[in-house]
Amino acid sequence: MTEAIVDALASGPLTRQQLTEQVIARLGAKAKRWVQHSWGGVVKQACLKGLVCFGQNRGQEITFVRRDQWLPDLDDLPVEDAENELLRRYLYGYGPATLRDFAAWAGMAVKEVLPIRERLRGDLVEMAIGDTSALILRQDLKTVQSTKAKDRTVRLLPSFDPYMLGHRDKKHMVNEADYKQVYRKAGWLSPVVLVAGHVMGVWSYERRGKYLHFKVEPFAKITAAVRDSVEAEAMDLARFLGGVSEVTFILSKSKRV
Repeated sequence: MTEAIVDALASGPLTRQQLTEQVIARLGAKAKRWVQHSWGGVVKQACLKGLVCFGQNRGQEITFVRRDQWLPDLDDLPVEDAENELLRRYLYGYGPATLRDFAAWAGMAVKEVLPIRERLRGDLVEMAIGDTSALILRQDLKTVQSTKAKDRTVRLLPSFDPYMLGHRDKKHMVNEADYKQVYRKAGWLSPVVLVAGHVMGVWSYERRGKYLHFKVEPFAKITAAVRDSVEAEAMDLARFLGGVSEVTFILSKSKRV
């Protein structure tokens, strides 16, 4: 099936539906479920083998392309060099982080990432994050130590924002009592209100004409300054989306805003 996928993409980018039709023509109707599988199916395996990657979107649809056509000048790295670079780039984006965080993010077993840490030992530094020992690139240590989170830094992150997906252990971002309101069933991830790097609530919006109605549900009492910052963020998002913002903070007996 992987060979059929690569052959089907020989003429250029295809949407998933188009790719499915091409593979069915080669292998029969039973191939449909494995190409159209919502979690990637056999197409995912072709990507993991380095044979296929995403191409340019067509409207709301993704496309797949052959990697040798899309990135013809890309040279493969030896496995150990690729693993080393992957850990460096991960820690550059998500450090401080633990090896378990990296393993979960990379889809590897912890025992597989231990040799990578040993090879990069000179480039890494351990630092304490609460009661957890985490890793960071040595070159980033001074930057992290000199950075202080601003209490009024507020962001409205969209669903599945990469910031929320980089760590296996998320207790530094989300309180245990609020976890299931953020990381929901079937792998869904809520849009969140981020205050100084910590999730303080969830939000959503609905467009009605020129107005974008934002609904914000804090997990606990928030200050007037945070409320003002949330409204400013909503206004900025509305401007970007071409509308006017209206913000409603949801009140409940257990959560007084």
